[in-house]
Amino acid sequence: MFKEERAEIKEIFMELMDEIKPDLLSEAAEKTLLLIPDTVGNLMSQHGALAKMNMQFYKDNPDLAKEKDTVVSVMEKVDADNPGIEYDKMIEIALPLIRARISQIKTLDMKGFQRNPNLDISNGAL
Repeated sequence: MFKEERAEIKEIFMELMDEIKPDLLSEAAEKTLLLIPDTVGNLMSQHGALAKMNMQFYKDNPDLAKEKDTVVSVMEKVDADNPGIEYDKMIEIALPLIRARISQIKTLDMKGFQRNPNLDISNGAL
């Protein structure tokens, strides 16, 4: 008897879902589509603010303009190590680290290395 009641309840539930499902999907799609303009607007606003901060950073530190890869690398590390840190505080922490990294990089000999090293391991050694 319990199996029959359960099957009947399941059948009623499935019939209700078949009736309700199109309305639920339409409503969910409508709500999602209505959120898109706000989301895009927020993203554009955030991108504009970041671009302005980026321009100001290089205006304040013109010597770092040619070292953008190093700047980005150090800024990302500082940001990862200090979640939620304010931008001004991040700059305060990152600037000495950026300059130290650039000093280290400048001491590297980028011309005296072998471009195509011998990777033959036929003699059993690397």
